[in-house]
Amino acid sequence: MDKGTRVRIVKGRNGIDQTGTVFWEGPNKFGSGTRLGIEGDNGQTYWIPTDNVEELGAAAATAAPEEPVLERGMRVQWQRGE
Repeated sequence: MDKGTRVRIVKGRNGIDQTGTVFWEGPNKFGSGTRLGIEGDNGQTYWIPTDNVEELGAAAATAAPEEPVLERGMRVQWQRGE
């Protein structure tokens, strides 16, 4: 997979169902195959074998909606289910 490809983590030990962008591709030092460095939409970094991800189509190329920026002193109201 090329750098910049949008992917979803579909199996493995961490990051299941997370989406993100590939920023690194290299040899798997824990076995055969290739590993990917993925910057998740949640800000986390995942190091995942290529077998554990699926490439997202062009429709998913748009980034996830941005969270509102909260600054110190702002008032927020929690709502159940959101």
